[in-house]
Amino acid sequence: MEAVITYIASGFQAVGFSLATATTMATFVAGSIVSYGIGYISMKLGLYDQDFSASNFDSGIQANKISPVSPIPVIYGRRTVGGSVVFRDLENSTKDLYQAMVLSEGEIEGVEAVYINDVPLTSTISLHDALENNTDDRYTYTATTKIATDEQLLKQINQRANRVNFEIMTGADNQEPSTLLSASSLYTENHKGYKVAYIATKIQYDRDIFPSGVPHILCDVKGKKVYDPRDETTAWSDNPALCMLDYLNNEIYGCKIPLENIDLDSFKTEANYCDEIVTVKDVTGTERSQKRYTCNGVVNTDDTCLNNMNKILTSMRGMLVFSAGKYKLKIDKLETASFEFTESNILGDWTITGGTKRMVANKVVARYFNSHNRFIETLAVTSISFLTSFCSCN
Repeated sequence: MEAVITYIASGFQAVGFSLATATTMATFVAGSIVSYGIGYISMKLGLYDQDFSASNFDSGIQANKISPVSPIPVIYGRRTVGGSVVFRDLENSTKDLYQAMVLSEGEIEGVEAVYINDVPLTSTISLHDALENNTDDRYTYTATTKIATDEQLLKQINQRANRVNFEIMTGADNQEPSTLLSASSLYTENHKGYKVAYIATKIQYDRDIFPSGVPHILCDVKGKKVYDPRDETTAWSDNPALCMLDYLNNEIYGCKIPLENIDLDSFKTEANYCDEIVTVKDVTGTERSQKRYTCNGVVNTDDTCLNNMNKILTSMRGMLVFSAGKYKLKIDKLETASFEFTESNILGDWTITGGTKRMVANKVVARYFNSHNRFIETLAVTSISFLTSFCSCN
């Protein structure tokens, strides 16, 4: 494997971009992308002080990070994310910045929108959630998309689109080098990013558009392709049962459990249950239809397998059972009773105790990533009267 190389750039602060690390990083190695080390100089300057531990992972999902130890996440379903910059080069007298930012383990389905300093690069964006409709008066909404109509927003979109070129690398097994980054003198045909999804960008310097220097990039990612034992295909899905199966079986970032040690029939049954269409009521009391359970999350590959499995299982009220030498998926749901307890078959004394006042809540506070606001972490406070009056989901 080739050594990771750190280059010191010269003269780029006079005209064009000024990088905070004062370095240009050539950090692709043959056949794969690695999270690079900025090196001894950067540490002495105090530039490497970011914390990517599990406890800080969620809050940094939308950051643009530079770190030698930043984990490559796994994106299931859809999420809006930043990433880890693993390659930077300045060309054309430092006016052109070439950059590669890792998004996820691959292979992903793709990227549906790219934002530069919170402004999209296209005027038409796919909706993540039906509830997103009419939440931003700068757009006109259709059933599946929102279209920018605000004059100022359209101007900002056009300005950035004229200065930023990008290429999405989905992390396929046979992924080829980036065509866009090939214009960099530091980039070679060996820099393929094997099984790693990333966005390659070329950003042209413009002091009016990017007055603060290197802009912040966000991507609406349609995430990991997963195996579906129901039809034996591999494709994108937000079905939490299939995401759980992928994490259990994957040998790079998952639990490395062979399929022969997994009860696939249980995963097929619960995947069908997750895909069932149910009718729910929103906060206004309006009924709408949706899949029973979906999984739209970012897995921290530096966290433990047990923690990651538990987080995926919460998206479907699921549990894993190890029985007869195999892992079985079970979802908590209403089912037909297999045995009836009555006074005639219960021996001895028994009592039924209800909950005390201390156990009764008058409101529920939910913390979640809001799918109709680019998955920004949000708090929702709901009264018990709302839950009892409007929740009709079985």
